[in-house]
Amino acid sequence: MCSLKRHHSQSSLDESKSKRKCRCSSVEKDKTHAQTEKFKDIPSISFVSSATCCAVSHKQIYELLKYAALGRCNGATQPSWCRIHHQKYLSSTVVIVLHGINQLHFYRFYLQFRHLRKAFRHRLSLLPSPSSDIITTILGENYISISRKTTRSGEQNTDIQACSSATVANESSDSPGTTIISNSDPIVQKYGAEKQGLTSYLVSEEEMKQYKYPLTDCPGFEDFIHTGCTGPVTDNSPLFGLDCEMCLTENGSELARISVVDAGGCCVMDELVKPKARIINYLTRFSGITRKMLRHVKTRLKDVQDRLKQLLPTDAVLVGHSLENDLRALQMIHHNIIDTSLLYPRELGQKFKLKFLAQAVLGKVIQCRKEVGHDPSEDARAALQLAQFFISQGPWKVAELNLEDTVQRRVMNGRRPTLLDKSQHQGPLIVQEGSSLQQNIIAPVNKTEVLNGSDLIFDNLQDAVGSAGKATVFVGRKEHFTEMKQVTFRRSVQCTSDQEVLKTAKQEVPSAAFSVVQFSAFSESSTLSVDNEIECHLNEMCVVYVGPFREDFCLASVKKIVKACGPIESVSIIPNTEKLHVCVQYEVLEGAELAIEVLNGLEVEGVPIKVQRPVKETTLDNENILLELEKDVVNKNAIYVTGIKKNSTENDVVKHFSHFGQLEAVIYPKDAKTGKYKKYCFIKYQNSESCENALQWCASPTGCGVLRKRMKKRRALTPGHLQAWINLTHYSTVGAASWDAEVKHTPVSIRTDESPHTTEKELKDLAKLVDKKVKKLYKSLPNETLCLVLLPGTESCQGFMPGMCLLGIKEDES
Repeated sequence: MCSLKRHHSQSSLDESKSKRKCRCSSVEKDKTHAQTEKFKDIPSISFVSSATCCAVSHKQIYELLKYAALGRCNGATQPSWCRIHHQKYLSSTVVIVLHGINQLHFYRFYLQFRHLRKAFRHRLSLLPSPSSDIITTILGENYISISRKTTRSGEQNTDIQACSSATVANESSDSPGTTIISNSDPIVQKYGAEKQGLTSYLVSEEEMKQYKYPLTDCPGFEDFIHTGCTGPVTDNSPLFGLDCEMCLTENGSELARISVVDAGGCCVMDELVKPKARIINYLTRFSGITRKMLRHVKTRLKDVQDRLKQLLPTDAVLVGHSLENDLRALQMIHHNIIDTSLLYPRELGQKFKLKFLAQAVLGKVIQCRKEVGHDPSEDARAALQLAQFFISQGPWKVAELNLEDTVQRRVMNGRRPTLLDKSQHQGPLIVQEGSSLQQNIIAPVNKTEVLNGSDLIFDNLQDAVGSAGKATVFVGRKEHFTEMKQVTFRRSVQCTSDQEVLKTAKQEVPSAAFSVVQFSAFSESSTLSVDNEIECHLNEMCVVYVGPFREDFCLASVKKIVKACGPIESVSIIPNTEKLHVCVQYEVLEGAELAIEVLNGLEVEGVPIKVQRPVKETTLDNENILLELEKDVVNKNAIYVTGIKKNSTENDVVKHFSHFGQLEAVIYPKDAKTGKYKKYCFIKYQNSESCENALQWCASPTGCGVLRKRMKKRRALTPGHLQAWINLTHYSTVGAASWDAEVKHTPVSIRTDESPHTTEKELKDLAKLVDKKVKKLYKSLPNETLCLVLLPGTESCQGFMPGMCLLGIKEDES
């Protein structure tokens, strides 16, 4: 009887537990459903692939802004590189531009930019702008559209309109061949209509500073020598065409060949030059230089400099296309210059290519031998003849050539434009214009395909938003209004200080559908003098000291040990110490941190070693920076793995790490020289549970046997858009006027000066101030606002330092 009662009571207990479990399950389902309903209509951003979420161009930003501000209902299409989900629920779009700041500054003053790194979930490197003004490019001012027209005979005709074109065809004129030249034509604006002597076309001192010509009073050119041409220049002074070809070395871009032609077009100097540093890439496709050509060359840069000084008379005028690059390679200073990239100007800071000018003006085809690179004497002669044509004909005759229209006709007659909205034929069909035009446009246009679309009327972004009945506003300093000649907003507010910009923006921006706000505090401070120091400080974060070792220790064995933690940039013995130590510089922060975590106490040849970071004033904040990097929103659920088996493919990595959950991104870098995968990668998961499982699996003795038994791992510190921390210190020679991708590597150096630098401290305070201003403006924005913060990047004597794009949608903070 008792057992029956116990059985009955147990059954009742189990039944009540089952009911409670059902009720709990029902409550959980209700909560899940409520959360799903809550987030169903909230706008969000995702990337097409992990490969496209590392760096963006200004054109891609234009695509994003266009779709965010207009949406499908106004003919816009999704960007090619990312997706905006629930775009119609976006309340507004805001672009914040922080002038004078680059990627290097952001990570050096990482602790100071507290709001920027916490509020924005997506961080990308920003490629150089094709224009001197970033606003004109992200608003579509540097793109052209194709519109359909109908002639009187009823035949359909295509017409390309350039947003900055200053010359217009007189369609109502009886003689269709005549052309009206407007006073706003960039050539007439710059030089007037009257013919003048060559001295009127020399590059001005302001232009030299703007385009970073070597000058005696500018930092970075202290070791450059003068050509000695200090005599007075007249309209009868001799012209000399100059062009140089460069190779990529361990010290960056170095001179490999120089050609000089006289006023008659005769080549008076054509020399191959042996670079001082070891050559990494001959850049044969562009330079025409090969290993065989330089094998027996003994001429050095100093020899060329001496010969050039002897060759040029005191009143010589050098002529070339973007001649600042040639003079930097020569490490020489020359003040009397005619630069054909500036002599034939375009609006918005764009430049014609030398190849285009030679064909359009002179009727000559140059640079057609792609397999052997450029001929410098041919390029020098073409630039010289372009200058002679301009001087002899005068600005008005040159303006009548309608070079802008010629560029546009080529798009239609001989090449295919990249159509942004080709899939739906809605809105303007966009093709990027400028120096990369001939690379992007390849085959003949199918005109029928273009004409089958609806009538397409050109509109830049802010005008398109305004025509859709939405408010647009621009808030910035007065100097920005003089730079933006063609950009017009429905409401523009000029301010005298950044504080006034913030105050005005907090009032104007929340009520506008599309806004641009510019802060200029950093641009007022010269950062060039401290960029090298900042670079050294960031390099130091990847440095560890390892030791002590016995006097007869094997350096190769030590390299093998430290390599197990990650790719190394250099290993060197530290001199002047009582016991032997080595200095190891890793490519990634994770390598250095992992070495400290796993190598400390390891016995090498019977001696326990210690791994530590250099201790000096500049490294005292490193621990805090590393701690914040590990908690950084862009590193959330990301791990670093090193020791991957040789010949493993990306598919192998994806296959094995996807066992623990859905992957968000996999970055598996390749060696730039060999093209082979490196032995480390970054894995990012979509949730923390998958990330923890992967870390525990890697920690088990047999967990990583499929790829490699000795695999090591830790939480990621390097943001995905960098791939390697050392990338921060690599300058690119890609400037605002050129898209030819040549990468200049800055040699790694360790700062030994212990004295504090007051200028850097001022920049640190300035960074904190800028961050606070952005935070205050961000708080005033309505929820569901798409916000982009652009750090445009900076030009220096060494080239272009990449910028950044911080991207996010403001969420309800409650």
